[in-house]
Amino acid sequence: MTVAGVLKLIHRAFPWGKKFLPFPLFQYVMRGFFSDESCFVHLARRRWMRDVMMPSLRHHSSRAVFFVGCAPYTWHYERVFEGSGPDYITIDPMPAARVWGSTRHIVDRVQRLDKYVDPGTVDVVVMVGVYGFGVNTSQDLRETLESIRGVLKEGGVLVLGWYSDTTPDPAEHPSLDDLFVASGYHDLLPRKQCNETLTVDI
Repeated sequence: MTVAGVLKLIHRAFPWGKKFLPFPLFQYVMRGFFSDESCFVHLARRRWMRDVMMPSLRHHSSRAVFFVGCAPYTWHYERVFEGSGPDYITIDPMPAARVWGSTRHIVDRVQRLDKYVDPGTVDVVVMVGVYGFGVNTSQDLRETLESIRGVLKEGGVLVLGWYSDTTPDPAEHPSLDDLFVASGYHDLLPRKQCNETLTVDI
């Protein structure tokens, strides 16, 4: 069953949940259906992000790591950033996605990220699977890249992932070359092929 299918079942079983439960309790109930044992978090690409990429980003960051797009299989990433270290902040335009967001969560489009964050204050922005699923057009991508570049500190990093079976390679977009250089990040390679369709550039 897909994530969307499971969510429909939950909302059908608890149609009153979101309306009457306090948000922290509703969030706890929803996340209980997508625990560490959920099949969605055990996909190889998700394991790599949770166990390799995110810990590396935490270890080498000092200020803030932004994660773009929230879903039932992403809320676990905040655990990597518990304790001392950089702030972990999420952003998603869908109000319902707040349940999967971090303690510090922004409800808005990533193109408006620079409206919430001071220039040059972010170590890393992670945007995997959003290009082509929310950031859809060439203009969308340009606005997104410009907004992200504005908040990254000098030497800051954009982690950009996309599905090659549905989305053109963003490396071919002129704005990417204008604003970013493929460089990798410490122990992370500049390009990671997670499976036959998902590619991540750093």
